[in-house]
Amino acid sequence: MDKVAEGAFVKERFDELCWTLTAKKNYNPDRNGNSVVSHGDAFKLWCLFNFLSEDKYPLVMVPDEVEYLLKKICTAMSIELNSGELDDYFSQETQQQNGLIVWQFLDLVNSGRLLRGIEHEAISMAIEEVYQEIIGDVLKQGYLWKKGHLRRNWYERWFTLKPSDLSYYVSEERKEKKGSICLDRNSCVEILPDKDGKRCMFCVKTPSRTYEMSASDTKQRQEWTLAIQMAIRLQAEGKKSLHKDLKQKRREQREHRERKKAAKEEEMQRLKQLQEEKERKLQELELLKEAQKQ
Repeated sequence: MDKVAEGAFVKERFDELCWTLTAKKNYNPDRNGNSVVSHGDAFKLWCLFNFLSEDKYPLVMVPDEVEYLLKKICTAMSIELNSGELDDYFSQETQQQNGLIVWQFLDLVNSGRLLRGIEHEAISMAIEEVYQEIIGDVLKQGYLWKKGHLRRNWYERWFTLKPSDLSYYVSEERKEKKGSICLDRNSCVEILPDKDGKRCMFCVKTPSRTYEMSASDTKQRQEWTLAIQMAIRLQAEGKKSLHKDLKQKRREQREHRERKKAAKEEEMQRLKQLQEEKERKLQELELLKEAQKQ
């Protein structure tokens, strides 16, 4: 679905329609309300699955990508994924060792074996964060102080950074958008000294304007400047999505490992055949010696 030309339709609405049609037939959450995720969060996981699955039908998410996604959700909750439990799952479910279809993945999440004892609200917030990052292409978001252009006053705004722009809103609900800073290869970000009673300052420079901002602390300033630099780099490289790039790199690494493993197995098989041939010739030699003695 992500291969369809952008701007042709609202992709989110198309995703929702596809989810409604397929989930009605295939998604079987616990009817007693014991499922780990809500119906809305299951939809977001379905979208994440579609993004991270292999490019062939029927869609399958390989074990490495399952672990990657679950680790990101756990990291968003500041907990560690129980990788041992996931390894046990794949070792027990032999038919799924090559990967999961989306309904198996949702069943795994809803089983609670990997997210046991965690508040549903915390899981929901983590899924939303990962959904925004991977599906929404959000590189970073949070509150910053921004200097106005006309009145030159400082306003606290909620900023959302994507590869193409840095948008800012009145609050994190993002209902009232106040503006957007378009980023391209000619944009840059610079650290500024403290002034106007504001600390941890930096600015984003575009060919037409300079935007001054203030972060809550030096750590946040560093995270924002690095994230904006990454957005500018993606623009310079002509890439619209960080996670499409990362997904491709992980796939290439997997393919490299698989080729290396196949080459090693082939070499082991060749050495085994050589050893068997050597032993066969030794046996023939022994038999020849025995025959000569007689």
